[in-house]
Amino acid sequence: MKLVSFLQSFSEHGKSFFAIYLCLCFLISLPIVLYVWDILYLNPVPAGGDPADHTLYTMKIMDTGNPLIEYTQFPSTSNGHNKVQAYYPSFLHVLTSIPAYILHLAGLTAFDSVVSSMTALMFISYMVGIIGYALVVYTFLTNVVSAHQTSFKFVGSIILLSIALLACGIFLYSTSPILKTFRDGGYGEVLAMWTILPFYILLLFRRRWILAGILFGVIASINNISIVLTLAVSIAFVLSLLIRRDFRQFRNLWRLGVAASICSIPAILFFYYPVIIAAANQETGLSSAATLWTRADIAQQIGSELYYYGIVASIGLLFINYRKSSWLICWIILYLLPFHFNIFFLERLAREFSIPFGLVSATFTAAILFIVVTKFYPGIASKMGQSVNRVQIQQAIICITVTIIIVPLYYNISAPRFEIFGQSSILAYYSDALSESNTFLLNSNHNKNETVVLFGVNPWLKPYTFGNLSVFEVETPDVEKSLSKTDGGINKELRSIIENPNSDEAEEAILKYKVKYLYLSDTLAGRWYPESQRELISVFTHFEETYDKEKMSLERQWRGGDGEILQVYSVHL
Repeated sequence: MKLVSFLQSFSEHGKSFFAIYLCLCFLISLPIVLYVWDILYLNPVPAGGDPADHTLYTMKIMDTGNPLIEYTQFPSTSNGHNKVQAYYPSFLHVLTSIPAYILHLAGLTAFDSVVSSMTALMFISYMVGIIGYALVVYTFLTNVVSAHQTSFKFVGSIILLSIALLACGIFLYSTSPILKTFRDGGYGEVLAMWTILPFYILLLFRRRWILAGILFGVIASINNISIVLTLAVSIAFVLSLLIRRDFRQFRNLWRLGVAASICSIPAILFFYYPVIIAAANQETGLSSAATLWTRADIAQQIGSELYYYGIVASIGLLFINYRKSSWLICWIILYLLPFHFNIFFLERLAREFSIPFGLVSATFTAAILFIVVTKFYPGIASKMGQSVNRVQIQQAIICITVTIIIVPLYYNISAPRFEIFGQSSILAYYSDALSESNTFLLNSNHNKNETVVLFGVNPWLKPYTFGNLSVFEVETPDVEKSLSKTDGGINKELRSIIENPNSDEAEEAILKYKVKYLYLSDTLAGRWYPESQRELISVFTHFEETYDKEKMSLERQWRGGDGEILQVYSVHL
């Protein structure tokens, strides 16, 4: 009786069906999960420079209880002097601070508790995202092929499960650029567009307008780039309702708009409006860091095969079911629009392109297979009460066999891109020498408000010495253009210390910002660095040849096993 009950539940697409489907989705995603694990846990700290900033922001929240993080390069000096006070979307950091605070109470240092909580949150977030997108793939696929199905019995459900699993596998293995976001440390984007966005899409499909509006507000409070993706999804869904002539649901969209607007008010007031005003007043230089992308650049980022097959699949889905597939096609078209403008965040948007292109490619492939099977074996859509025959068993075996062959084959094709995007060592800006030098500065003797001026690449120095020393991270002239006027002016003053250490400007900057130490950080062998950072490091030799040994002295030097040279100078003014 239990077996009969299970088969009946499975064939009715009950809990058993989705439990098996989700378990199999996890199974086929294991290679990617291992890449994510390596990125987060292979090194003493996560790869990339952004995790250090997220750690610092979380530590500030734990220390002050204030969830608002200043959007500035030099917060301890420029606070109160900027014409527009803007803040970084901080929901991720508030979320991280809760388990971090508990771990800190249990005895871990604030730094270790935050790093442990943040990496664990990101790993869990990827797992949750797999569930979300697996459900999106299934929901969208069944919507597209709904005209070709009725009620399934057990064998028909097996076939549908195989095709849905095939589609999920193709989608997951199309998202290798997302690993680069993990590797860079764009954790806000990961939480917003990989973990929360699929559930936002599901709520739209299920017409749960209020809950969808709440998630929209949450995404707006997490990341200012991912809101572009969410807006594209939302506008595309509205257009799809018009294309389908679903005017009743279109009239109900006011609930979504009201809920999203109310839940986004904090983000708009603190995160977006001040930044827009600052940009309008030319108080930021973000446009100077912008680059214009071509279609070829997008294809190279997500993979030429995925890009061009995605275009073919988009056209194919329109022929299969243009009403039900219009949402995804509109999403892709809308998402192409920003690439016609000179916007600074296009590289990150290009990574997210793998999501809609992966969905359209997966859905089209699975839909074609489903239609072929139902055309030659119409028994797949038989009513529940009929008996299983040999033809239906053949259908099930064919679909299962195709899934077993195509999914590993597709991963084998995609694996090199996962390997490229998943190399955590490329952006692991940490070594034993960096750890030792950071510890030295953490335990150094100094007066209150004395600072360290950092020249080079050591993103973990700020959070590691948080509460002990203020760290001013100096940028190159090119990067300086992307800072606010206030921060750009401070950066220019501090640059004079290394570019012309014996000048009056350098002495004035040292006294003004109470500089105690100068930290010179070299590059690590085998790591990738922006060209601008390499330019900054190139001036080290000039500094060593010209600095006044009576005013500055080499305090400590470290030579790491990766070939880097780290130097800390004491200032005696």
